[in-house]
Amino acid sequence: MQKGQKIIVGVLGLPIRKNGKTIEFFLSQRLAPYKPDIHLKWQLSGGGMEFGETPQQTLIREFQEELSVIPKISYPYPIVITNTWRKGVAGHNHNAHVVLIAFLVDIDNQIPKNTDPDHETGDMKWYSIDEIKDLNCLPNTHQIISYAQDILDKSPNILL
Repeated sequence: MQKGQKIIVGVLGLPIRKNGKTIEFFLSQRLAPYKPDIHLKWQLSGGGMEFGETPQQTLIREFQEELSVIPKISYPYPIVITNTWRKGVAGHNHNAHVVLIAFLVDIDNQIPKNTDPDHETGDMKWYSIDEIKDLNCLPNTHQIISYAQDILDKSPNILL
C-alpha cells in the first residue's frame, strides 16, 4: 500500500421490524458539523472494526455503545459494499478504501437510546421504505436498504 492510503472496514447494522403490514428500517442521523458533506445525513448505525475483532463483535460493540441495544443477526450473509475516497472528499485527509459490511439485524422490543460516546448521532427513527426514499442519506445507505429489501422479498421469514 502506498503512503497516504488507508483501508477502513466499517461494520453496520440495519434493524428491521414489521409494524402491522409495513416493514420498517431503523436509521440514525449523523452529527458532524465540522464535516458538511456528511452532517445531518441519515445512515445505518455502526462503526469501524478494531484490531482483532470479527465483524459480528464490532456490530455488537457499536450497537451497545451508540444505541444501548444488543442486535441479533437476522440473515447470515452481510451486504458488502466498497468505495474509494480521495483526499479532501467527504472530510477525508487521506486516500481511503472503505469496505462496508452491513448486517440485517433484529433488536426485538429493545428501545434504542442515543448513547453515542463520540456524540456523532443526532435523531434516530424507524422509517418505511417509501419514507427512506425522500431522506438525505450518506453514500451507500439507499443502496444497502435496496439490497435489504431484495433479500426480504426473497426470504420473508427473516422477519419472524
